[in-house]
Amino acid sequence: MKHYTLAIDVDPANKSIDAKLTMRATWVAASPQFVLDLDQALEVRKVTLNGKAVRNERDGGRIVVKPASR
Repeated sequence: MKHYTLAIDVDPANKSIDAKLTMRATWVAASPQFVLDLDQALEVRKVTLNGKAVRNERDGGRIVVKPASR
């Protein structure tokens, strides 16, 4: 199952966009990480998994998420 919820706040006066993406998915492969695509122009402030902060790294247009455990 996959489900995405995107909440966007656009501030034309400051020429900025603030957004929060909530993703629900089923982890089906035995892998220590997963990868999300995101335009390089966008900044990632925080990544959480089940409500807890998780390690993540930026690799060009990708975010590599490396949770300690699932």
